[in-house]
Amino acid sequence: MEKITGIEKLMVKQTTMLQALSGLKEEIDSLNKICKNESSDEKLIRTYRNSVTKLFEISFDLFWKYVKEYLWGMHGIEQQSPKSVFRECFKLDFTNKTETAHLLDIVDDRNRLVHTYNEEVAIKISYKIPRYYDLMKKLVDAMKV
Repeated sequence: MEKITGIEKLMVKQTTMLQALSGLKEEIDSLNKICKNESSDEKLIRTYRNSVTKLFEISFDLFWKYVKEYLWGMHGIEQQSPKSVFRECFKLDFTNKTETAHLLDIVDDRNRLVHTYNEEVAIKISYKIPRYYDLMKKLVDAMKV
């Protein structure tokens, strides 16, 4: 039985996370298409919005854990929380000040969705998710192995 190396483990995490981000993008596109269709009913829109927010939660968890592993595997930097991981990204010039602030906002919004679910809040956050996706994808593209 072969032992998986650190870089192979990182590549597996990368693949899984990229699949999740791809699924999130597809669902964002589907929601946008449905919202543009004037004949779509509110129940259908709510179903797709809930799907987008759930996929966002999953994608974000995989995303920040991948970035954490990348920092450890490629730079020897160990951090335990999403916010500390993103602050390290800023120190390493993977993100600028504005992008880092947005990444910290993503953490807060993800926590609001998971820990204090409120439909009105979820709706507001759902409008931000396409921008959040773009930022996550940009950072991942800069950190591919």
